[in-house]
Amino acid sequence: MYLNCHSYYSLRYGTLSVEKLVDEAVRCGVKALALTDINNSTGIMEFIQVCTDKGIKPVAGMEFRRDDELLYVGLARNNEGFRELNDYLSRHNLRSQPLPDRPEQMENVYWIISLEKSERRKAKGEIMNSPISLFASRFSPLNHFIGVPPASMNRLLLSRHRHLLDRMVIFSPVTVLDEKSYELHRNFRAVDKNVLLSRLEPRQLASPDEVMRP
Repeated sequence: MYLNCHSYYSLRYGTLSVEKLVDEAVRCGVKALALTDINNSTGIMEFIQVCTDKGIKPVAGMEFRRDDELLYVGLARNNEGFRELNDYLSRHNLRSQPLPDRPEQMENVYWIISLEKSERRKAKGEIMNSPISLFASRFSPLNHFIGVPPASMNRLLLSRHRHLLDRMVIFSPVTVLDEKSYELHRNFRAVDKNVLLSRLEPRQLASPDEVMRP
C-alpha cells in the first residue's frame, strides 16, 4: 500500500492524472492506495470513483506543507476524518495562520511524520518537535506513526526511534511515473518558484525515485 501519492491536483508539483495514478497501481499489483495531494483534497471524489471502478481500496488523505517543508501526512479513517482534515486546513487558510510543526489530535485521522524530518530536527536541537515527543505528549500514540523512507531503512539501526518499530510504516511517496514525467515535475517547480531550472534547490523538488514499484 502506498500512503503518500500525489496527482496533478498538487499544483505545480504532481504530474499524474488521478486515472493514470490508479492505472499504475493496478499495473503494480497495489490493492489499496492513498491520495494525499499537497494542501488540498480536490481530487478525492474522482479518486474514489476511479479506484472503485478498478478494484482498488481508496484512502482519502492530505499532505501538509509549509512553504517547501513537508510537515506531516493525514489519512482519513472514515468520512468524519475527511471532514476533520479539510476543516483543519480551512481554519488555517481563513485565518492566514501558518500550519504548525505538529498536527492536532483528531479522533478519525491517522498522522504520519517522516523519520527524516524528525532526524533533521534532532540535528537542530528541536527535540520537542520530533515524532517521539508526540508519543510522550498529550497526543494519542495510536493515531500517530513514523514514516520511514526505504532509503533510510539502514539508518534505523542507529536511530533513537528504533524502539518504536511497531509505530513505523513505509513512507514511499509517489509523484512521477518515469524520467520524462520527472522533467515535467522539475519544470512545474521552476514555474512555481519563478526561477531557471538550474536554480532549483533540492528541497524544492521531489526525489527522482518517487515512483511506484510492484
